[in-house]
Amino acid sequence: MFAIAWQVASAQCPDGTPPPCGAARLAAAPRRTNPPMDERRWIVLPFNNITHSSDIEWLRDASVNLLTLDLSTWREVTVVDDKRVADFMREIPPARAGQKLSLNDGLAVARRAGAGKLVMGDLYKVGAGARVDATVYDVRRGEQLRVVREQTTKTDSLIPTFGRLAGRILNVAPGGAGNAGSIGTTSIDAYQEYIAGVQALNRFDVAEAKQRLEGALALDSTFALA
Repeated sequence: MFAIAWQVASAQCPDGTPPPCGAARLAAAPRRTNPPMDERRWIVLPFNNITHSSDIEWLRDASVNLLTLDLSTWREVTVVDDKRVADFMREIPPARAGQKLSLNDGLAVARRAGAGKLVMGDLYKVGAGARVDATVYDVRRGEQLRVVREQTTKTDSLIPTFGRLAGRILNVAPGGAGNAGSIGTTSIDAYQEYIAGVQALNRFDVAEAKQRLEGALALDSTFALA
């Protein structure tokens, strides 16, 4: 009789519930699931200060804010808010320790955010100016899509540099041309149609140019350049 009572007691947790107890029960909790991935949702992670220059250290976190604002001007994409990015960074041990994130770290954060596109980058102090490199990744496949670069001779002109960088990140600014504000449209599709129309005009293909430029206007009737 005593043996039976002992077996029953030993099969219970101190709070009277069945095993697993305490930490073991927490470990057995269901894993957090990621939201559905959206191919047009982007996330920018803090850029790395490769040269460890104090002059550009402020850009490490500012890179997220600046690129998020510039990318968000294009209406076909959504961008994870920089404050939400900061929350994600607190979940990553290397980020908390001020270390460089690996690509696997970045992809894991992007999946947590449901983002289909990831931007990671590096900052370099070059003379009196700086260079900014950004790499775009397809999160679903874990593949690099493109690497873009902008450089300035003065650190106080770095903020406009991110506007140009955003256009190249989205592949809507051939040759580093301006941003949405200077181009005159917030539609990526309209701008790409416009560029195709200009290229057709340069080939003296008037029929295709007309079709492309009319297509740009159909996507954005206020696009003055088109």
